Amino acid sequence: MKPIQVTTGRYMKAKNNITETLQEVGKTYDYFRVANDVRETITRGYVANNQKEFLEAFKKLSQAKIFFQEHKEIKSAQSVLSSLESLLQTATSTCSQEFEKLLSQSGKSVDKLANTHYDQAPPFPTDIAKDIKTLCEAFDSSKYIGYYSQYQTSRIQRIRGDLKELETSQGALWNSLQGEDPYQRNNLPFTEMIALAAALLRGEYQLWTSLLPMNEESMSVFISICDALVAELQRLFSPLLSDKATKSLPGSTQVIRQSKMLLVRLDLFDAFNARYDELRDICHPDARHESTASLAVKNMRSMIVEAGIHCVSFLTSASIAEGFSMTKKSTVVGGLVAGHQHNAAHDDGIDNLACDLHPVTGNLLYLAKELVSNDYSTFFRRMIDVAHADRNLADDPVLSMYVEADEAVLALLDHLLTAMEVRAEKFDEQIKSKASGRRSLAVNHHALYDFEDKVAEECVQSARKLKTEQEMFCETIALALGLSAQDMMEFQHAYDKDKANQSRLLKAKFSMFNTGMDAFLAQQGEWRVSSAALRDVLAQQLTQRILSTYATFFATYSAIKFSKKHMNEYLKYTPAQLELHLRSFFGRST
Repeated sequence: MKPIQVTTGRYMKAKNNITETLQEVGKTYDYFRVANDVRETITRGYVANNQKEFLEAFKKLSQAKIFFQEHKEIKSAQSVLSSLESLLQTATSTCSQEFEKLLSQSGKSVDKLANTHYDQAPPFPTDIAKDIKTLCEAFDSSKYIGYYSQYQTSRIQRIRGDLKELETSQGALWNSLQGEDPYQRNNLPFTEMIALAAALLRGEYQLWTSLLPMNEESMSVFISICDALVAELQRLFSPLLSDKATKSLPGSTQVIRQSKMLLVRLDLFDAFNARYDELRDICHPDARHESTASLAVKNMRSMIVEAGIHCVSFLTSASIAEGFSMTKKSTVVGGLVAGHQHNAAHDDGIDNLACDLHPVTGNLLYLAKELVSNDYSTFFRRMIDVAHADRNLADDPVLSMYVEADEAVLALLDHLLTAMEVRAEKFDEQIKSKASGRRSLAVNHHALYDFEDKVAEECVQSARKLKTEQEMFCETIALALGLSAQDMMEFQHAYDKDKANQSRLLKAKFSMFNTGMDAFLAQQGEWRVSSAALRDVLAQQLTQRILSTYATFFATYSAIKFSKKHMNEYLKYTPAQLELHLRSFFGRST
C-alpha cells in the first residue's frame, strides 16, 4: 500500500501544480487580452453611459501595466506594455480632463452670517463630490499622482478668488488704513478678512479629508493650500506693518502716522491673535511636526508684534521731538486720528512762520488717551506678553521698559512735553508780536498738562488696582501656609494659654507650613508670568510678605526642642531656603 500512497501523493501534487500553473497562464493570457478588451471602452470616452465601464477599464490597464513591468522576461512583454501605456495615457488624459471639469464647478465653501462670522458650506453638490471622490480613488489605484497638482491648483484659485472678492469690496477701508484719513475702529477690514481666512481653512480641511486619501502626498497638497492662504494674508497685511514709506516723511507727518499705525497694529494684533491657535492647528494636520504653513502663521504674528513694538519704541523716544518743526509756511498735515484736524484759525495771519505743534500734539494726546482705555491697554499687555515669549523679539529693549500701556504713555507724554517746551521757546522768540501765536502755544500746553493730569490719575488708579490684586495674591498664599495675621494671632494665643501642649502646637504649625509649601512648589510650572519685570515685582512682594513672618516665627521657635526624633522634618524649610524658592518661583531668580 505504501508505494501506492506515495504514487498517489505525487500525482495529487503534480495535479495541483498543473492547476495553479494553468490559473497563472489564464491570468497572463487575460493580461495579454486587456488592451484589446478595453480599447473600445477607452475610445468611447468618459461619457454618461460609459463611466463605470471606463473606470473598470482604467483599473485593468493599470494592473496589466504593473504585471508586464514586473515580468519583462516574457518575450512579448515590451510590445504589449507599449500598447497598454498608449491606452493608459489616453485614459489618464480623459480622466484628468473630467477631473478638471468637476473641480471647476466648485462654489463657495463658506456662507457669510455676519461681518466676522462664517458658516461652512459644501463647495460641491453631492453628486459632483461623489464623482470627484470616485476619480480620486481611480487615480490612486492606478498610482497616478498628477491629480494632486490639479486639485491643489484648483483649490488655491478658489481661495484666492474668495479673498480677492472680499478685498475688493473693502478697498476703501484698506486704503483708509494706509492713508491720511482719521482712524475709525468701527469697521476694520482685517477683522473680517481673518475670520474669512479661518473659515476657508476649515472648509478646505473638511474637503481634503473627505475627497483625498490620507497619505504623505495629499498632506503636502493640503499644506500647500494653507501656505497659499497665509501668503495672501501676508500680502494684505504687509503695507500695515512696513515703515519704509513712513521714514521718508517729514518729522511731523512721521510722528502722526506712527501714532495712527500703533492703534492699527494693536487692533490687527488682537484680531489675528484671537484666531491664532485655530489657524495654526489647521495648518499642521500632522500634530507631530510643524508645517511650513503653521510656521508662516507663527511668523506672521511675530511680524505684527514686532511692527507694534517698533511704533512703541519710536513714540516713547525723543524721536517725537522731530515732529515739532519751524517752517516758512503753515503745513496742514490733516488729522490722522479722528477729532484732531488742524485748526486754520490758529494761523491768524501768520504767513511767514508756523509751528506744527497742534496737529502733532492733538494726535499724540488722542493716542495716549486710547492706550489707557480698557481695550487698547489689554491689547498692549497681550502684545508685550507674546513678544516676551517670542525668542526673536525677547531681547528688544522696549520689553524691559514697559509692561503696561500706562508706562509707555507716561514716557510718551514726558518726551512730548519736553519737545513742546523746546520748540515753543524758539517759536515764541520769533512771534513775540503775534498774540495769536502765543494763544496757539498756550492752548497746546494747557491741553497737554490737562491730559497728563488725567492720564497720571488713570495710571495711579491702574497701579493701585494692580497693587491690590498683587497684595491679595500674596495674602492668599500666606493664608494657605498658615501665616496670615489672624492665624499667627490665634497660634500665639493658644501657645501662651496651653503650656502643656506647646510642643503639639508647634508640630502642627510647622507641619501646616511644610504641607502648604510643598503643595505651592508642586504648582510652580503652572504659574507662568511672561513679563520679566512683573515676575520680579511679584517675587519681591511675595518674598516680603511670607519671609518676614516666617523668619520671625522660625527664629523664635526653631531653637525649642519640641520633637525628640523629627526636628529636621519639622524644620524642613529654613528662611534662607524659603527666600530662594520664593524669588525663583515665577521663572527666574531676581
